[in-house]
Order: sequence, then C-alpha cells, then structure tokens
Amino acid sequence: MFFTIEGIKKIEKIKWREIEPGMIFLGGILINDTVPYELRGFPVLTAGLIEELKDRYRFLYERDILVARVYPGIRPVTISRRIRDGEEFVQKLNAVRSSYFSEKKIVFEKASLTDPLDKPLSETECVNPAACIKDRYNSFTLPFTPGSSTLVPSLFKNPDTVVSLGHLLSRGTSLPFSLPRDRKVLLHCVVDYSGGVKEKENWDAVNAALRFLHTRLVPLLKGTELRLYAFSDECKPLFYPLSGREIPQKERRYASFIKKVLHHKDRDICNKIILFTDGLPDDRADTFHYIGLFKKNRIDYTQLVFGGKERGAERQYIEAATEIADAACGNQYIIADTSCTSPLTAELYDRYLGLLNLLETPSREEKSRTEAEQKESGLGTQENIHKKKITKWRPPVIKREK
Repeated sequence: MFFTIEGIKKIEKIKWREIEPGMIFLGGILINDTVPYELRGFPVLTAGLIEELKDRYRFLYERDILVARVYPGIRPVTISRRIRDGEEFVQKLNAVRSSYFSEKKIVFEKASLTDPLDKPLSETECVNPAACIKDRYNSFTLPFTPGSSTLVPSLFKNPDTVVSLGHLLSRGTSLPFSLPRDRKVLLHCVVDYSGGVKEKENWDAVNAALRFLHTRLVPLLKGTELRLYAFSDECKPLFYPLSGREIPQKERRYASFIKKVLHHKDRDICNKIILFTDGLPDDRADTFHYIGLFKKNRIDYTQLVFGGKERGAERQYIEAATEIADAACGNQYIIADTSCTSPLTAELYDRYLGLLNLLETPSREEKSRTEAEQKESGLGTQENIHKKKITKWRPPVIKREK
C-alpha cells in the first residue's frame, strides 16, 4: 500500500477496564463530541497517563475503545508518531483526489461527457484516438497482456470514496480500490517554448498541469523528484513557476531537450519524460539520431501534443508525430481539448506508478510477516489480500552506461 504503518501487532476493541500500559489509544471516547485533549494525537497509554485519566474522568468500565498493540522490541511512541503521520497523509491524499476529480468534472461537463468520472481521459473524445499510443515503456515490460482486465493500483479510483486512517491501519484491505506503493522516479517535464504552446489557451493548460504536479501530486509522492525544462533552439532547466520568458522563442529543436535530459538522468532509478508540445521538430535528422537513446538508456517517454481538433485531420502531421514517438519507443496523446491537460497528465503519471507496482514481488520474509500480522489482528489473510495478484515478474536492472 502507498503508506504503511509497520510495527503494529494488533488493532482491537477492548473495554476501558482492560487498558494496559504500552497500548496506543486510537479512539472511542468523546466528551461533548470532543476527544479529551489527553487522548488526542494517538498517545501511548503509559501507567502515569492511565492514572491521570482515572483521577480526572469517570469513564464507564464497560466503554468500548479502540487500541493498537505493537510488536515486542518496538517503541510504542515511534508507532504513535507514525500513526499521526498517517493521519496527515490521508488528509493530503483526499485533498489531491478532491482537486483531481473537481478538475475532471469540469472537463466532463464542458465536453458533455456522461461517462463515469473515473474513466481515463485518454479513452474519451478529449484525446484524438487516431494517434493514441499507450503503455509502451523502455525501463520495463508490461506485466500483462494489453487490453486485459488487470487492475492497476491507482490514486484516482472511486471518486465517491474518502480514504480514512482506518484504511491505512487495515493495510488497504477495506478500500474498494488498490493504492500504489511510492516508487523512486525522476520525472522530467519538458515544455516547448518555440511555437503555439505559449499561446494563452495552451499555456494556461500546461501551467495548470505543472501546478497540479508541483503543488499537489509530487508533495504527496515522496519518491518522485520533479525537474522542469523549457526548450526552443536551446534547452534550459527551470524552476516552478514558469514565466514563459526564460528562453527566447526560436526554432523547435528536439535534440536540445533530448541531450539535456540524457545529461540529467539518474541511472539508478526510473526516469520518466512528459513533453508538452504543439509541433514537429525543425531538426528532424538530429532528433531521430538522439531520441533512440531513450530506449538504450531505459528512459520512459510520453509526448502530449496540442492541436487535436485543428490539425487532427492532417494525416501527415499525425504520421510525423507518431514517427517520433515510435523512435523513442514511447507513448503519445494528441490533445483535442486543452482543458483536459492537467487531469490527463496526473492520470498518466498515476498509471505509470501503478504499473511499476505490478512489477514488485514481495519477498518470502515480507509475505510471512504480513500474513502473521493480518491473522493476529483479524484484519484479513494474505490469501485474501493477494487474490488478484499478478504473475510474478522480476524487474529488470537498470544498466549503467559504460
């Protein structure tokens, strides 16, 4: 699961009279609809705190409360702090999900779409289907047959569900969808400054996408590092927010950003590129000379191309853009409705993380420990948790350049 709280041996409902030092209080006591201040923040029930509570309050001995027990050798105060971190994470996750679905709802209403809100935007008319290329990666092989019904872990499923701390404490077994684990990824977002991307409609769309990544999604994903670049006839690393004036608007030279990303890649983790552009390279020969290095260096590539409505009928334009995606062994989405850019970018990266999760195979020791914890806590068995497990697949080792 995306955020786990390791070290909890058992979560149980007990009577107030059964409390013992070392337990962590989770809930069950309210005074005037408010948790007493001594019991806020999931405190460890020490002998001193228990005596203080008994002297100050007259709780019913048969009152049900919820507590957590930790494994021997683990400090309860550490787990208490981890639970507070989990509560903070849940708040951030729900804020990200709410922002994403709010943006997506506006897109659906504008396009008069009646599909379920968690339907991928890449499968709607907001994206030109004639040149859509999906699920093609250089750092791994897709761990299932394209078009199969494999459930990919995602942050953006079931829009009506509010994730709770209880879902984390149950390791996600009570969630109607599967959250991904965080993964180490270097995300390179590249913006084309040479043409129509800087026109107001496209520029606003790109900025909305980068704003969501920078202020919402990436702060939630501790394993993701975001790097921004702008290019025209040269490429320059940038910091958010973008002004649009960082480099002069000249020719569109793809080779400039390709070489820059290759220089800044991290060889030890996954590298993912998302390009925002509205046209074809002016340096076609150099582009095809260098872009094939993405495959050699196991860099995953996606290009988001504006102009789906105006230029979507131009067969040569689509074919030329597709040739670039093919040369990079990457993905392509020609955007017909610019308002979808932000939620589309978020869901494409979310799917990327989900696919990386399917490549993970838990170790035998991890399986045994998890199964023992689940059986003791009564929160489910390993058999139930992994009933939809994908066939084991060993992730490839990212090769270093000689």
